[in-house]
Amino acid sequence: MEKSRSGSNKRKRQKQLLIRLTDAERVQLDRDADRVGTTAASYARQVLVDAPIPKQSKRPGVETELLRKTLAELNKIGSNINQLARSHNQGLIPYQHTVEAELEILNDAIAQVLVALGKIPANDN
Repeated sequence: MEKSRSGSNKRKRQKQLLIRLTDAERVQLDRDADRVGTTAASYARQVLVDAPIPKQSKRPGVETELLRKTLAELNKIGSNINQLARSHNQGLIPYQHTVEAELEILNDAIAQVLVALGKIPANDN
């Protein structure tokens, strides 16, 4: 009985090509790949040998820095909500403006996520 091969052993592409790029060339390659929504390797293969871009190599265009900042904001919001809940559980009533300020920050973070996902346009302030 023949053993089934793993995914990497089933691949048709087994040859590798090492190319050297300047920093500027690599930036341009990454930018072009991002523009078409694929990896740099898949984009290079498509340009070099006119190969179709495989479906699994496509990736969503996500603004990494925007998501990093949004994650930090969400972590701060979580901490603040925890502090408000602790105050409430101790019988203290949080100031309404404090709760409203946290809700505003939460709404801003939600908007940032929607921008990163391309659901709403970014404000260019």
